[in-house]
Amino acid sequence: MPNWSEGTMKIRGPVDNVINYISEAFVYIDSQGQKIETTQTVTVSENFSDFYTITLKPSEKESQKKVDGLYIKGTTRGFIDETRFSLDFWREGEELIVEIQNLKQAWKVDAQEYVWLSKKNEVDLKIFAFEKGSEFTQIIEIIKGKITIDLKQKYINYNWEVPFNGLGG
Repeated sequence: MPNWSEGTMKIRGPVDNVINYISEAFVYIDSQGQKIETTQTVTVSENFSDFYTITLKPSEKESQKKVDGLYIKGTTRGFIDETRFSLDFWREGEELIVEIQNLKQAWKVDAQEYVWLSKKNEVDLKIFAFEKGSEFTQIIEIIKGKITIDLKQKYINYNWEVPFNGLGG
């Protein structure tokens, strides 16, 4: 059984690009971790003048299956630990920033696995991951398919130096 890196992923880009990324990047999984291939629906609704909610849900036909989370396509055991989720995002000029909580990936996050969909959808990604068992954190930034930051840091006193030090392990 692996240790898990846990954290958050941010997605930045024009609204249509962000929606395309979200609809392409995630696949529903059942309680045994098996992929449930679905036609996903992504809807955007405006709550306030610059605050939105995105909801991702399986098609009507697939909605009767027991869903336990989302697999991130192209990754080695990368998941979003939610059965159904809403994402809040904020407008910065013409771009939107989405933050997805509950990112989990076996052992560590491999930045290279996230490049292809970032490039295809012309979005930027920022990942913050914490791994308590091996006592390291990661910061990854990918700008439209190019890795600009891929930092893995170890600590002398992980429990003291690291915020959210209970994540991962």
